[in-house]
Amino acid sequence: MYSRFPGNPSGHFGGTVREAIESGGLCDRDQFVEEVEERILDPLQREQPGALLLLDLDAFHLVNDSLGHEAGDRLLETVAATLRQECRVDDLPARICADEFALLLQRATPSQAMATAERLIDLVRERGKPAVGASVGIATFGGTGEAITAEGLMIAADIALCEAKEQGGGKAVDGDSGPNLKLTWADRIRDALERERLVVYAQPIFDLRKECVAREELLVRMLDEDDDVIPPSSFLPTAERLGLIVEIDRLVLAKAIELAGRSQPIAVNVSGASLCDPRLIEDVRAAIADGLNPAWLDFEITETAAISNMDHARAFAETVTGMGCGLGLDDFGTGFSSFSYLKDLPIQHLKIDIEFIRDLPRSPTDQRLVQALVQFAKAFGQETVAEGIEDAETLALVRAFDVDFAQGFHIGKPALVDDGRTAAAA
Repeated sequence: MYSRFPGNPSGHFGGTVREAIESGGLCDRDQFVEEVEERILDPLQREQPGALLLLDLDAFHLVNDSLGHEAGDRLLETVAATLRQECRVDDLPARICADEFALLLQRATPSQAMATAERLIDLVRERGKPAVGASVGIATFGGTGEAITAEGLMIAADIALCEAKEQGGGKAVDGDSGPNLKLTWADRIRDALERERLVVYAQPIFDLRKECVAREELLVRMLDEDDDVIPPSSFLPTAERLGLIVEIDRLVLAKAIELAGRSQPIAVNVSGASLCDPRLIEDVRAAIADGLNPAWLDFEITETAAISNMDHARAFAETVTGMGCGLGLDDFGTGFSSFSYLKDLPIQHLKIDIEFIRDLPRSPTDQRLVQALVQFAKAFGQETVAEGIEDAETLALVRAFDVDFAQGFHIGKPALVDDGRTAAAA
């Protein structure tokens, strides 16, 4: 699979890594990790210095929000073209996810890797229309014959990228440039778990027909050393790559069970890694045995997690719905080519991806897509949820399009769950 630019910046096509590069495309994350692993297993490669760069656009969502998705796609094309042009013959470029790119540099010293990263940041800013900033995380390797793994490099680069973002963005950070930087985010997340600095917020999901709160979705935030809130985008991706997301899911589920036990309808997110976590299922089963009404507990899994872990997703879905819990699909619409999987999952409601909602009043294309998604859901007997409702105009449109539920700041902001009670129940 690889992404082809220009023409379809979000599309993926079959083929090998070499075919992707020769056809002017970028390999995807799975191909990139596989190819990096293959290269670094070569003893001769381990003797040579190299670096893995992760590049992420700063505030890319603002481009989509203010100028529309076509402008965002054009910007992604520009970044991809820049990455290809700056590659040497043996370097490996990739598109990791929506607005995150990667570059494997071979035979590059740490100073050369930093120079490349800074040049990419400058070029993205100069060539981007509109001009945007970019942040780069660097993980260096080789020159010592040390044993390394592709995933280990990805984690180190991701932690460095998070550090670059935390410093304000628009810069490159080398994972080896500061004392214990590679461990910074890992330690912070583990410390937050141990010291109960992960806190749970609840945001209402509003029933547009009954004109009342149907349930509340639990959202996790992290507190820093000064008790300031760290948004999930700053630590959850790293937690997933570090293998800590399952512990976070368990923490949030425990709070969900506590609240649902007080007859408060609660929705809780489950990561792809937790779909095969036996303890999660055991905790739910034990709570039901202790008297929990399963109808008060609703699980949400992302479309990406469902598609990439279909066997685990199916087993999880059948288990929780078999116990009487609700089940929804989050970020619906990101996998247009794979709607057939819905027939294999006992999904009760579909949460339309926020990318289709953000610009809804100004985008006829998004309006048509939302209407189509609603009709599609109805054909499967499923209800729809529109998230990211930020104003009255967007709310009026989703009502007109016959969406069943709405969620967003215009409906209600996330509120800290205090003393076992949510704001709606207080």
